[in-house]
Amino acid sequence: YAQRFKHTIEPTFGIQRTSAIDQTSLILVTDGIDQILGNTTSINYGISNRVYAKRKLGMTSQAQQIVVVDLFQTYYSDARASLVDPHFTTTNIPGLTSSVPNKFSPITLNVRVSPSTATDSALHVEFDSRYKELRLLSATSGYNWTGRVQTSATWSKKFFIPELGGFNDLAQLDNAVSFSTNAHTLNNKYGANYSLNYDVLHSRFVQERFTAFYNAQCCGVAFEFQQYNLQGLTTIGVPSDRRFFFSFTLAGLGNFSPFNGGLAGVPR
Repeated sequence: YAQRFKHTIEPTFGIQRTSAIDQTSLILVTDGIDQILGNTTSINYGISNRVYAKRKLGMTSQAQQIVVVDLFQTYYSDARASLVDPHFTTTNIPGLTSSVPNKFSPITLNVRVSPSTATDSALHVEFDSRYKELRLLSATSGYNWTGRVQTSATWSKKFFIPELGGFNDLAQLDNAVSFSTNAHTLNNKYGANYSLNYDVLHSRFVQERFTAFYNAQCCGVAFEFQQYNLQGLTTIGVPSDRRFFFSFTLAGLGNFSPFNGGLAGVPR
């Protein structure tokens, strides 16, 4: 498998200071960045383990990072910053701001395994430092065949914690699977993409998307079909619906596409 291996252990430490933010009450909150707390200091600390393998690829040998294990946590001078830290998956979610602020973030574990250039798997875990309970677990695996076919699958689950806002409502917990694959020729003349999101907790499809395209020297066409079922998953009342998009490209002129984000990622 490899000519030799190397293991490194790297302690990590960092300090970040966010200065005071004037007129915070006047900021319109539209995403997690708008909730960042000013006049606070955060200290991040952890340890990283990395395993390298010197492998022969073609006619040459080179080091490849095959395993990464990161374990880290953050301390906040103002406990309220723990509720809006964008570096953690389980912050900035509905209901979490009702929980008690904590000067320590969740303990986070990230593991990535890449035994070859074609395969890659990752594990993400968040453990609540106050209630000593598992908050989140997610796993992802991907495969890349000669740059022509890329496939990935992800499973994620949010766990029940009675004392913690955002985790104490069984109806709002997440248990979902997502899958995506795309296949195309090396010159992107023909190709197709497919993706889906499935809600395991409620046994239903949340989103499904299929795209196909054809590109020639003079022009190109692309089609996309989408269907959504977001009932109960958002607070803005998005109705369940089906959508069909069409796009065409003329060489030297540009492409004519829908304005609402449809056909994103289609090569032109």
